[in-house]
Amino acid sequence: MEEAFDQATILAAVDHALRESLLGYAEQLPPTLIQMGKMALSSPGKVMYETLLLPADDGEAQATLTPRWPLYVIACYRAAVGREGRDTWKEAVPAAVAVEIAMAAADLLDEIADDDPSLIVRHYGPGQALNTANLMLVMAQQVLLKAARRANGERALDALGALQEMLVDAAVGQHL
Repeated sequence: MEEAFDQATILAAVDHALRESLLGYAEQLPPTLIQMGKMALSSPGKVMYETLLLPADDGEAQATLTPRWPLYVIACYRAAVGREGRDTWKEAVPAAVAVEIAMAAADLLDEIADDDPSLIVRHYGPGQALNTANLMLVMAQQVLLKAARRANGERALDALGALQEMLVDAAVGQHL
C-alpha cells in the first residue's frame, strides 16, 4: 500500500534528523557558532522555525510558512522511484536535511552579499556570519557523506553531487 504524502510526518522526520545531525557537532563547535547556526536554521520557512499560530482576518488561526525545500526533496525522490518505492521516502531524509542546511547557508550568504537586513549579521558581524554560512555548506555535504557511509551509498553520493552542483549554480547566480 502506497504511503500518502503527509507533510507533517515528513517535516517531523526531517526536523528530527536535522537536530540529530546538529547534535553531532555539539562538542566540536563553540556555543556562539552553534547559536548562529540555529538562528539561520530557525528563520521563517525553515524546518526548525517554531510554528506560530497567527490570527487571520476572519478570526481563525493560520499557520506560518511551510518549509518547502525538504518537501521538494522528498517529492522528487518519490517521483523518481516510482509508485512501488514511494513508501521508502525516508531514504531521502538525509538529502532533505542537507538541502535545508545548504539553503539556510545560501540565505545567509545572500543577506551578506546584498547587504540585506540580517539578525545574524547585526548581532555577530559579517565575518562571523560568513564563517557560519561556510561551515553550514560543509555540514550539508557531510550529512550526505555520512549517509553514504551508513547505507544506500550510491544514492547518497548522487545526492551529494547534485548538492555540490546546486551550490556552484548558486554562487554563479549570486555573482551575476
